[in-house]
Amino acid sequence: MKITDNARVVLQKVMAENERDCLWVGLQETCCGTSISVALAIADDDDKVIEINGIPVIMQQRLLEIGDWLKVNGEATLP
Repeated sequence: MKITDNARVVLQKVMAENERDCLWVGLQETCCGTSISVALAIADDDDKVIEINGIPVIMQQRLLEIGDWLKVNGEATLP
């Protein structure tokens, strides 16, 4: 997974505003297939947190194995 410098700035701002200390990234199985799910989170003591471009991230093991292609670029405009 890659987080661009642009995305880092946006994520740090949103995480601070929402009193969250990390980003959670995982795969979610639904009736329509598998989707990538991203959420702001608070890490538990037993979570394995990795840092990607200055952003603490909790990532499901399955995504760690296949997530090299995933990129968060921060180009979306937040209200």
